[in-house]
Amino acid sequence: MIAIKKTPLQRDMVEIHSRPEPRVWHDYKYHAEIRFETLESFYYTCGVGNTIPELVKDIIHELKKYEHRFPKLECVYYLPNDESHDIKNNIVKIIKNSFWYENWECKNTAEL
Repeated sequence: MIAIKKTPLQRDMVEIHSRPEPRVWHDYKYHAEIRFETLESFYYTCGVGNTIPELVKDIIHELKKYEHRFPKLECVYYLPNDESHDIKNNIVKIIKNSFWYENWECKNTAEL
């Protein structure tokens, strides 16, 4: 019996290698990068959501979680795996108009 070596078709190889690598590993419409200090340097966490209110709620949750480590909102992307647009300024305006920010600003001198 003769073993037949099966090779993938050339068009399949092109299709596999032409797909772009995703920038973030989720399918949410909004993605926010939040930087916070660690003992020796800094680290990132993220806030995500399919709507702006979901995103703002998750960002506030992450800012509260790392409140003692001086978190900073680095960037906010709409459709991060496609043509991403940085909408950080719009989100910062929404957060600064929230009741939560007034209380947080009194405790922290760090900027968003």
